[in-house]
Amino acid sequence: MSSTGYRAVLRTPGVPYAFLFSALGRLSYATIGLGLLFTTQRATGSFAAAGLALGAFGGVTVTAPFKSRLVDRLGRRRTLPVLAVVYALALLTAGLSDSRTAGLYIGAAAVAGLTAPPLGATMRAIWAALFPDPVIRQRVYGLDSATEEVLHTVGPLLVGALLLWADAGAALVLSATLAVVGTVGLVSSRACRFAERRPRLQGASALASDGSAAAVQASGLALDDSAAAVQASGLALDDSAAAVQASALDAQAPLRPAAPTPPGTSRPSAGGARKAVGAGAWWRRLAGPLHRPGFSVLVLLCFGLGLGAGPLDVAIAARADQAGQPAAAGYLLAAMALGSAAGGLLWGHRTRTARTSRAMAALLGGIAIATALAGLVTSLPLLAPVLLLLGAGSSPLFVVAWLATDTLVPDEERTEASTWLDTASNLGLTAGAAVAGVLAERSEPGLALVAGAGVLAVTAFIARLSGRAVDRN
Repeated sequence: MSSTGYRAVLRTPGVPYAFLFSALGRLSYATIGLGLLFTTQRATGSFAAAGLALGAFGGVTVTAPFKSRLVDRLGRRRTLPVLAVVYALALLTAGLSDSRTAGLYIGAAAVAGLTAPPLGATMRAIWAALFPDPVIRQRVYGLDSATEEVLHTVGPLLVGALLLWADAGAALVLSATLAVVGTVGLVSSRACRFAERRPRLQGASALASDGSAAAVQASGLALDDSAAAVQASGLALDDSAAAVQASALDAQAPLRPAAPTPPGTSRPSAGGARKAVGAGAWWRRLAGPLHRPGFSVLVLLCFGLGLGAGPLDVAIAARADQAGQPAAAGYLLAAMALGSAAGGLLWGHRTRTARTSRAMAALLGGIAIATALAGLVTSLPLLAPVLLLLGAGSSPLFVVAWLATDTLVPDEERTEASTWLDTASNLGLTAGAAVAGVLAERSEPGLALVAGAGVLAVTAFIARLSGRAVDRN
């Protein structure tokens, strides 16, 4: 691919506007952690209350896939602004309050977690609608993943700078503002309107209906809408003719008596069949994309990634503290984030050849080796390049998972499906961090990383065996 690939994508009419506002909205989630922590702690004087507020915000995020289901069913422009306004009001309640009651901050955090708009998953669903070509979509997913890593690096730095001259509540006001501005900008974008109105149209050339189709064609993204419309009409006529022909054949077919039931057996009742069908439909509605076997395997792999990588933050902080340089933990984690951003961009440029199962197994295996090395290295200067390499595998892994999701899940479930991957990873990270905290207190911090490497190795083995379930590319 050319070195101008990302530039060509961002020149597509409507895309820069949507991507910019999506990034602004997602920056809210990179600033809310420290903002909520310091606002609650300074108001109540208790780090325990601050921890409960963070736990309330993070704990209810398990409902995120069901929020995304609402977005898929009701539409982005109907649901996202409402979620963003309620989310912002909850943050403003905590950020501007003079109360010292911990319950107010914990309750506001829970409401914010319940209503946080799924902007990342929404943007990925828009990408999928705009760019049906898997090669180009790999590129934009790599860009999206790298952007999220940059945002999660910039967010805490932004809050730290804000706290130098403003009250802690100002960080929550900032988070609320970013969410509302980003959400309104995203849903009002031309790209969002196009993706919602015509989710299955092949190509992004409809975005260039104002005469700028040449710009899209220059990037290799333009299609002939008129030809597609004519072809679709032809297919519709063919389908109608086939339906008429089938009806005629049915009318000519002679009626035959039903086969007799063998002695000693009974036919299944119609009521029992209806109950079985009803139960299956009820389960499919409840589970959403999880009832699709290939996708459920992807969710399991993302959980395994989170569980294995969960000890990293805790173990790195403990290792830096043992070395008498606690501030070095920030630089080490920044190196890992930098590696992840670079990995996403580089992966977006590579030629897509390996099947999903093989690519995920290779990436998980590489992350497992790097995690084990991080557990064995005691020198902080040597730990930085190891973490850089470790991070380089994380963004590509999600790019592969997102691309596989597009082939395993229909368009109308993509936002929810993407959110399930994020939720599974976050749940794994939470569990892995909790276990790492216990191990770090009772033994050497490196043990937690070696244990995480073992989990990642097992997850890589599962990925390698999952070919029949997830390989559709």
